[in-house]
Amino acid sequence: MPTAMPRGPVIEAPVGLEAARQRRRPNESGFSLLEAIVALTLLVIGMMPLAHALVSTNNSREDAERVYRMHLLAANQLEAVKLQGETVTQLIQNYAIDDSFPIAATELAGLAGSAEGRVEVSRLSATGTAALVQVHIDYIDANGAPRRETVATIIRKGGA
Repeated sequence: MPTAMPRGPVIEAPVGLEAARQRRRPNESGFSLLEAIVALTLLVIGMMPLAHALVSTNNSREDAERVYRMHLLAANQLEAVKLQGETVTQLIQNYAIDDSFPIAATELAGLAGSAEGRVEVSRLSATGTAALVQVHIDYIDANGAPRRETVATIIRKGGA
């Protein structure tokens, strides 16, 4: 016996996303809540490397500024040492082999940690006309690691 055909039009029921779209009223537009959540999640995941890059760039900038300022402090102290004493012997007498000097708090304004300066003067020639002058600035960098900036020059002065 043949099966009886249903009377009237055959309606196919939509499934999944198509069903959700058809349930919307004709005047509704925009995104569903699920679509918005997925889009925001992808946006946040995509922005994480950018945020990390910005933080790394800022830390590098701060480190570079700290190194520059410490180097400038050392160079300024070196210039002050060059003006001391008429002869290398007087220069060595003015600065002991390991002579520390204070660093003003104003020089460290805006920098975390502390710094300490040291001048080393050593005779380079037997006649006493040349000396190696080194200025060291020891400080703590942004990561808490000890660092040193050194500026050195050879000073030639007449006489012993």
